[in-house]
Amino acid sequence: MDLDALHTEAHTLYYRIKQVDNDQQYSYSEIQSLDVTHSISSTINDVIIYPNPSSDFIKINTTNNIQQIQIIDLKGEI
Repeated sequence: MDLDALHTEAHTLYYRIKQVDNDQQYSYSEIQSLDVTHSISSTINDVIIYPNPSSDFIKINTTNNIQQIQIIDLKGEI
């Protein structure tokens, strides 16, 4: 996700995905829209999670008072 895009005053962002195959042929997805608000931008900018990708550990930096963190893998499992 392009976090710089969240600093805009727009309420809707538009994006598409470019898929490049091993043989260097590519195609684009259909254009999708994403409704955003200022509160989403503030929340994302207040928390830094790295490294990404990660296999053994992650680091979380924030000035917020976090009471609970739930980590979910790509399969949707905790």
